[in-house]
Amino acid sequence: MPPQLRLTLLGTFQATLAGETIQGFISSKVQALLAYLAMAEQPCPRAELSALLWGDMPEANAQVNLRQALSNLRKLLGPYLHIDRQVVALASKNNHWVDAVAFRKESLNLLSRIAAVPAGVDDAALTSLQTCAAWYAGDFLSGFQVHASLAFEDWMLLQRERLHNLAGQVLYQLTAQLAARRRYTEALMASARWLELDPWNEDAHRQHMLLLASDGQRSAALHQYESCRRVLQAEIGVQPGPETQALYRRLSANAPPPDQNGAALAQGAYRLPFVAREAEHAWLLQRWQASQRWQGGLTLVSGEAGIGKTRLVQEVLEQVALQGGVVLQGRCYEFNRAQPFQAIHDAMQNYLGSLHPAERPALTNDLLINIERLLTDARQTCPNGVTLFLDDLQWADTDTLDVLNYLVRRLAHGPCWFVGTYRPEETPPAHPLAQLMCSLEYDRLLFSLSLQPLSESAVAQLVELLASADSASAGLPQAQLTQALYAESQGNPFLLHELVSRLQENNLASLTNKTMPELPLAGLLSERGEMLIQRRVERLDETSQYLLFLAAAFGQPFDAALLQAAGDCSARVVDQVVQGWLGSRLVKSTGRALDFTHDKIRSILVQNVPAPLRRLLHARLAAALEALYASPTASLDLLAHHFDQAQNWPKALHYLTLAGDSAARQYACEQAHAYYLRALDILRRHLPSENGAADQEFELLCSLETLYELQKRRSEQNAVLGDLAKLAGLDLPSAPGAAADAAR
Repeated sequence: MPPQLRLTLLGTFQATLAGETIQGFISSKVQALLAYLAMAEQPCPRAELSALLWGDMPEANAQVNLRQALSNLRKLLGPYLHIDRQVVALASKNNHWVDAVAFRKESLNLLSRIAAVPAGVDDAALTSLQTCAAWYAGDFLSGFQVHASLAFEDWMLLQRERLHNLAGQVLYQLTAQLAARRRYTEALMASARWLELDPWNEDAHRQHMLLLASDGQRSAALHQYESCRRVLQAEIGVQPGPETQALYRRLSANAPPPDQNGAALAQGAYRLPFVAREAEHAWLLQRWQASQRWQGGLTLVSGEAGIGKTRLVQEVLEQVALQGGVVLQGRCYEFNRAQPFQAIHDAMQNYLGSLHPAERPALTNDLLINIERLLTDARQTCPNGVTLFLDDLQWADTDTLDVLNYLVRRLAHGPCWFVGTYRPEETPPAHPLAQLMCSLEYDRLLFSLSLQPLSESAVAQLVELLASADSASAGLPQAQLTQALYAESQGNPFLLHELVSRLQENNLASLTNKTMPELPLAGLLSERGEMLIQRRVERLDETSQYLLFLAAAFGQPFDAALLQAAGDCSARVVDQVVQGWLGSRLVKSTGRALDFTHDKIRSILVQNVPAPLRRLLHARLAAALEALYASPTASLDLLAHHFDQAQNWPKALHYLTLAGDSAARQYACEQAHAYYLRALDILRRHLPSENGAADQEFELLCSLETLYELQKRRSEQNAVLGDLAKLAGLDLPSAPGAAADAAR
């Protein structure tokens, strides 16, 4: 076997043969030719090579120069080359090693393995990560120049950027895996290298702050924030984002750093590239900018489930935050829509949690006054105003929509942007949201954007981006893959995400060298969205599936403590299960809690649970909530909902009544009304013979009568007064006024 040829392309160009440096014997263009052949790993047409290096010359002259360069290269590396009249390549069977190629292959392999095992890789994989990171000695062909070869310069810059990004991912994962083992010294070294590569990457600065704080170096962590702030301001003219600022305030207040579970840190949420929404993105940014010119109102983005509404708005909100805007976010949930003001309350709590305790405004018991005060204070202190984003408004309760209506009208002429998303198919004309939209549209305070499915050309753009980012998919037939993906997804981004994930799970690298007829695309893409999710769930073990169904039945963000109590599992088991869910992209971390990556996943899980098991899940959740909260007043609505779904009628009646009273005190009249009516229905249908049933019915009717009086709903009030009179054993007088006097 001939001695090994080694090419070092990361950091600088160096070619050695049997330990002897040889690049001094060849010109820069011959060196460039050798680097291009090494990275190609496949035969390159002569015309391609001549155009790459001598594109400024006539073709005949370029071919002459190429022949001369190949002649010089053959004298040094004859056994390592394959040259004929059509193509040129490094001989694949010969003993040569290229650091950039080895780094690219190994890093892609390791990143794929880590994504498949989110709970943490083994020591052998960690060692491979360290070796891979060490190979990246610097940017691809750093400082290398070739005169009058623009095509080569463009290719070199593209390769440099791709390898640079891969190095960042490798160092991020290395840092996370070392942090998971509490090896903070090594983790900090890896994190520092990542910062050297990407000094403007705020995630890198924040991770370094977390590591320093976890290692007990709080002062150094605060200093790191100042470094981050200076770099971002000096280089790109922005301030650190809300998450980084919140971490700084937390560390400044001497609070413990957030839990830094290494596996969770390593788990990066996979997202498809953001494509073909440029016009919609620009329109939303214009609406935000209009709000800064005192032209507010409500901006609504509509579209079917999975069409990408939330993703689009989140992309815009990232720009808003980068430009100094304050962002408050809340979300409505299908299975707990009876909780009054939930989305607005969550938005307030998330914002307050990002503030230092000394900066938090004094609040009252009136939610309407509180949210208006928060928005007013924030817009006065923030140069670019405040944004309130409410997701999935088709599931908002009536009282939340009433508050939103009030805020939009009250703060329309100020730097305050209200934006929401909803599904038209779940918003019929009688829906409260539809009525709100009609009212605001009449007053020219509504701005609507309807999202359509991605076109086939957009899917083609997506496939091209995936191929350029992943060498394992570079050999796939892109046109056929585009057609298959579009046919199965019909341009729905959620289904596209599931289909691409399905392909990745089946190892694209193993498909690279197949021709289109041999590719098992039909089998890989034949499962629609529901089936794809079911397949992912079926791969989980029994305990993991059971806890996942519990989380779905809960109907909103959940935490490990709830799963432990409801599932009767240890903290270690729950942690392992959650890491498996993160790796399967079934759930995501929302900071303080966990949530499903898409509400459609939750819906599919709930729909596939048999009714008896569903009742059992709700019973376990209700019992866990009772045990977790020493004072149940914080979760009355949840307890009422889950005991009702579990058909535990006595407890459901008890908590529905308490939840109604609580909602009435908050002036959430519609929610109080719903609670009281449901409690009355349970009492009459399931508990009519219980001791004290008549007294309970009387109290519920009195509560309803008070609500109707407050809302001036006279006909319903009179009907309730009639029921009260009958319950009291009184004859119903013919005049409504007399009936009221008798009942009272």
